[in-house]
Amino acid sequence: MKKTFYISCIALISSLTTFSVFNPLKAVASNEKKLNVYYTSWAVYGNDYQTQHVRDLPWDRLSTINHSFWRIKPNEDLTEFPIVSADEWADLGRNMCFDQYEEMTALYPNVDVLLAIGGWSDTKWFAEMASTETGRKSFIDSCIETMIKYPFLSGIDIDWEYPGTSRNYEGEGFIGSSADKDNFTALMKEMREAFDTADMTEKIITYCAPAGTGRLKSGEVCIDFAAVEPFVDRVNLMTYDMSGSWSKNAFHHSPLYPSKAVEFGASASEVVEYLISLGVTPSKINIGSPLYSQGFRVDAENGEAALGQKISGTAHGNLANGQFRWFDLNRMESAEGWEALYDEEAASAYLFNNDPESIFYQHFYTYESPRSLQAKLDYINEMGLGGLIVWETAGDPMDLDYPMLTQMARELGIFKDERTEFIEAAIITDIDEPSISDENADHQENYPFSSFLILIISLSLLLIIIVLLIIAKSRNSKTNF
Repeated sequence: MKKTFYISCIALISSLTTFSVFNPLKAVASNEKKLNVYYTSWAVYGNDYQTQHVRDLPWDRLSTINHSFWRIKPNEDLTEFPIVSADEWADLGRNMCFDQYEEMTALYPNVDVLLAIGGWSDTKWFAEMASTETGRKSFIDSCIETMIKYPFLSGIDIDWEYPGTSRNYEGEGFIGSSADKDNFTALMKEMREAFDTADMTEKIITYCAPAGTGRLKSGEVCIDFAAVEPFVDRVNLMTYDMSGSWSKNAFHHSPLYPSKAVEFGASASEVVEYLISLGVTPSKINIGSPLYSQGFRVDAENGEAALGQKISGTAHGNLANGQFRWFDLNRMESAEGWEALYDEEAASAYLFNNDPESIFYQHFYTYESPRSLQAKLDYINEMGLGGLIVWETAGDPMDLDYPMLTQMARELGIFKDERTEFIEAAIITDIDEPSISDENADHQENYPFSSFLILIISLSLLLIIIVLLIIAKSRNSKTNF
């Protein structure tokens, strides 16, 4: 009886000690919601504001990192479709992205790293690959081989933009047809089956889908959401770029709800409700939050008058026309000549410049603010959705300790901090105008005090039990003698 008691105590204390010693960095409070961020390999080259490496990411606030991008590189006769890195030096160079992923996932085992394949520029060959069973198998086999070679990879994110859509004007490989609908389903089904057969049942399969119910209902984009549902873990809705330099009116590019400044069917809530009506599980759906703008010039006296009006010209940007990263937009909010406005109906933020002396005069930028982000986070929690996808991490200022990603993680229950208000600390009042192109902080871990306390108590109890065992053994020895 005593022996059983001692063994039980030791097992309990051992488990407590193991938790304290080997999981000190675990900051995830709940696994119910997911913060899925896209990290781009070209972030290592820097931009006008910051150079970002894998180690620089706020790992304690993330659920999933989608590494972007790898691409399909077929053989000459288009019978095999293996995947390769789009930038071998950035990904596979010594002490570069993949080396850092291996290092950081050892410290943060609860963070998944998925390999994102495709993207707008490298979506070539998906339709060709998916059109035959042989092509699909060669692609899936290559994914499996890559995950075996790099064990830190938790799965694959398919970013085919988009099934059913032809972009052959961009060159060979950008083809699409209505046949893509069934081929995409077959690809997802066979990928899941192949992973399971390879004893990779825990590997995650996700895919990106465009937002806008008009495009989906019309068949312009061919995805059978209900048929794909059983084989995938997450559906990443790209609820951004719903307007841009191609638009005719000054509409929001990532609105939550419909309004006069939202193109018909092009809001996050509309596409979410449409997918749920098709049978997609709400907890598998992630909606998108952009850390960049879309912008235009609008002939209007003020921002309210500009909303929804006809576009009169292109806007400046340092990523592309109309596109600034979030850290620049955040500085513009409080700068002279700028109106920072909010469309209550759409739950969407925008900026307008009313200074005739500014090079930005009558420029309109639609973007994500802390307030519009909060509306999305509340919607996710109310609807029981899976979480957020974010394009992309380099838009959030590192020197301010990632205010937007922190807000996301806190409201999704992934991370706890002391902040309860909107991120006022992120507002910068003394600014220079952002650099323009017409062409298109070290993070220190904080060990929780509770974990340290558990460790001390555990070691003390363990010492007491060892003493009791020694005493018991001594008494048994005297009795036997």
